[in-house]
Amino acid sequence: DVAGEVLFMSTHTIGYVEPIQSTLECYLEGYTAALEAGDTTSACLNLLSYCNNLFWSGTSLGYTKNKYDELAHFTKKHNLTSLEFVIRNNMVEKLFEMGDVNRTPVSDGLHEDILRIKNPFSAKMFHISNAMIAFMNRDIDNTLTSMEKYFDFDLEMWILLNFIAAIRFFIGLISFWVYRRTNDRKWYERGSQSKEAMRKWAESSKWNCLQKFILLEAEDHFCNKRYERAKESYDDAIMFSRQHKFINDEAIACELAGYFLFEVGETASSIDYIIQAHEKYHK
Repeated sequence: DVAGEVLFMSTHTIGYVEPIQSTLECYLEGYTAALEAGDTTSACLNLLSYCNNLFWSGTSLGYTKNKYDELAHFTKKHNLTSLEFVIRNNMVEKLFEMGDVNRTPVSDGLHEDILRIKNPFSAKMFHISNAMIAFMNRDIDNTLTSMEKYFDFDLEMWILLNFIAAIRFFIGLISFWVYRRTNDRKWYERGSQSKEAMRKWAESSKWNCLQKFILLEAEDHFCNKRYERAKESYDDAIMFSRQHKFINDEAIACELAGYFLFEVGETASSIDYIIQAHEKYHK
């Protein structure tokens, strides 16, 4: 009767050792087992984690969005109102808007005051998603606003354990970038903390986290004007992302390498990396 719940919790742990792609089938097994036992809450949590890991493993955005839509329908069908806000993926919708100039922007329908009351964990995710989108748009003002709101929530996100590492990765990337823009030392310290956390995760799961750690190291080198070491780290991050089949990590590594090379005056090389990033994002 508790097989779905057990699979849900154990697969969270597996994702810190085994390739995140290998968790997808386990979550689907947990979903099926929970349904057979009549445990719709565990079924929903398994399906939620499946969708989240589809997203963070770089699965096609269109396919991932369809699965989130199916999850939303499941939640509504079984009246799981306590999970209504958890399953919303603000970032998927906004990435769709970024990629389609003809697409009508979709309101997320989420007011932060309502989120704060109904589900503070989702409020925290709402703000980090907004910060990540602003970061990808190189929008410093909205990045700062969303990040400060994110840090306002002093919550342990155990239910989202399976992608805390991915969130920490983006916090590090954002923090190093904000430091270079503002020269505010607290952002460098946040970036360094994220890098050290990723170093530890990379020790237990090189497949999932090594390329993320190396990219954070590249950004750290950039901040400290260690340009030759930064070049090597960007290229290593791209190489390991490709080897570990994280096309999303490969895309952002190419993009950030392009920005780095542009900043240090290597314009022609920077264009090559940006073109590579564009190709990877569209896959």
